[in-house]
Amino acid sequence: MKHIISATLVAGALALGTTAASAADMALKAPEIAPVFTWTGWYIGGNVGWMRGNADIDPVCSSFNNPDCPTLFPGFAFTTNVPGVPPITTVVPAALGALPGVSGSDKSFIGGGQIGYNWEVQHAIFGVEADLDWTHIRMSLSQNAIAPPGSAPGFFGIVNANSAFSNDWVGSVRGRLGLAFDRFMIYGTGGLAFAGTTVNTAWVYTPPAGAIPAFNLPGPTGNNEPQVLMGWTAGVGGEWYVGERISVGAEYRHSDFGHQNYTIGFDTTGVPISANIHYTTDQVTVRANWHFN
Repeated sequence: MKHIISATLVAGALALGTTAASAADMALKAPEIAPVFTWTGWYIGGNVGWMRGNADIDPVCSSFNNPDCPTLFPGFAFTTNVPGVPPITTVVPAALGALPGVSGSDKSFIGGGQIGYNWEVQHAIFGVEADLDWTHIRMSLSQNAIAPPGSAPGFFGIVNANSAFSNDWVGSVRGRLGLAFDRFMIYGTGGLAFAGTTVNTAWVYTPPAGAIPAFNLPGPTGNNEPQVLMGWTAGVGGEWYVGERISVGAEYRHSDFGHQNYTIGFDTTGVPISANIHYTTDQVTVRANWHFN
């Protein structure tokens, strides 16, 4: 009996010790903490959308007192017939001319990609982003030259400049400043913008009625000039995480590339004709990004 009691006491002690050890082990194990969501990290993605381009050509030679006005109207000759008098041939020398201002616009789908990095600091988002998009903006900017003051309409003939303005791609390098609401973010963005443009100008000269073909001189000649424009861009957007690493969003931006000089041709003496063109764009895109964090 004595041995039975002793064995029972030992077994109970062992059981209590095991239970206590298990309890101690459980007390030492910290509860698992769910990872904190953050926007911080690199991302890369694509976008598609719509863009409107607007081009304004300033007047060329707004004042005929300017000695740099181009010689747009070539020289010609005509014959005057008076009864009883031999035909009289009159030679009209080349004359200065001016081009009025003109505006044009076009719309196009755009598509491309972007890459960037975000820092999240207490719900504030600081980021940088670069993007490149292809577009197909095409517009025709046609102008009829204005003859020198005091000349009769059509006396010097008609000079037409037809400029085809094209924009094939746009890009930007921007900063982003936003506010995060867990997996949703709103932001403003702004920085440098770039645009690949070309202005191709063709000139057509129609001599006045009665001009002697043999005396007609050639009119202005055209030119094709590509330029990469640089300006500023600014806009707003929103972005939302829809998966562990995927976010989608939408963005609007306005870009202004300032006034840029293009050589739109050469006058009748071979001197370049310079036109000042102001180009702006407005674009709306939907975006999807893959986050590496």
